[in-house]
Amino acid sequence: MSLKLLTATLEYVFQTHRHQPLQITRWTAQREFKDFTATSQEITLPTGSALIELTATQNCFIKFGATPVTATTVIADDGSRLFLAGVQVIAVPLDGSNDPFVSMAVIRESVDGTLQVEKVE
Repeated sequence: MSLKLLTATLEYVFQTHRHQPLQITRWTAQREFKDFTATSQEITLPTGSALIELTATQNCFIKFGATPVTATTVIADDGSRLFLAGVQVIAVPLDGSNDPFVSMAVIRESVDGTLQVEKVE
């Protein structure tokens, strides 16, 4: 993620939660599951997702973008990022209009697995 994109993402998160503590521990039960394989799988993010919790059973590559979005295992070329198995809360990157992307894609690193995407507030 470029510094400019990271800065815009953080600005969006802080503007959204201005004048109130930023708490990201409230799960919304708005979630999507996707089994990932050697073929890129697209996921539509839960509506209004600015912060999401990702839970992966195996290492995978993820990429945010406009539909259609395709993840690859080539990090430097197309913006895909390695996501290690486990749980992490992240800010959804912003698109060219400074709105959070509404789609992402996932592909395995070396072993098939499952990715859960849950909106958190």
